[in-house]
Amino acid sequence: MSLEIRALGPAEELIDAESFQRLHTLVPLPVGRPRPLAAPPELELVDRLTRQHVERLAVQRARAHADAVAFFLARRGRIQATCCDPDPPRRPVPIRYGDRRFGLAGVLDRQQVYCGAPSRDPLTSRILHSLGREGVRQIVLVPICVFERTVAFLYADAGWKPFTAASVAKLSSIGSNINGIFERLLLERKRDQAHHG
Repeated sequence: MSLEIRALGPAEELIDAESFQRLHTLVPLPVGRPRPLAAPPELELVDRLTRQHVERLAVQRARAHADAVAFFLARRGRIQATCCDPDPPRRPVPIRYGDRRFGLAGVLDRQQVYCGAPSRDPLTSRILHSLGREGVRQIVLVPICVFERTVAFLYADAGWKPFTAASVAKLSSIGSNINGIFERLLLERKRDQAHHG
């Protein structure tokens, strides 16, 4: 299994750099292909988890239900793949979008999981091209939200095969778990700031 991680600069942080200074570590993950996510407690936080750990965990867990997975940050009119499995043929670069008339809008604006054929809009084409996944039959896009604001999304495809309803439910559940982890991290940071402020 290969993972591509790119550390973002301060202007590209998910929320802000300080929000992820004091975080938690994960329960150790098994080596090799990950098992399907059994239950939300598997994603419990223990000590010192970073945003990159969360992204890697999401991709590892989702990979059990898809042929390819990527974690995209979404901020200020840009999306950026930060963790991919398998590695894309080229290093992902930020993709700008200004027009909201594209298939991804339902995920980013309405916070809805999308499962279906890739939309034929320029943004979706650029996403597939950047991941080297042109020609896939179906994609799943799962919004990652922090207090009702979409900050990222999980991309998955099953190559030439359609997704099963069970796989889509598992991917959606992984997204929900990641939402909760990000929210908990931010709440803990705010509590620490109030305690030390």
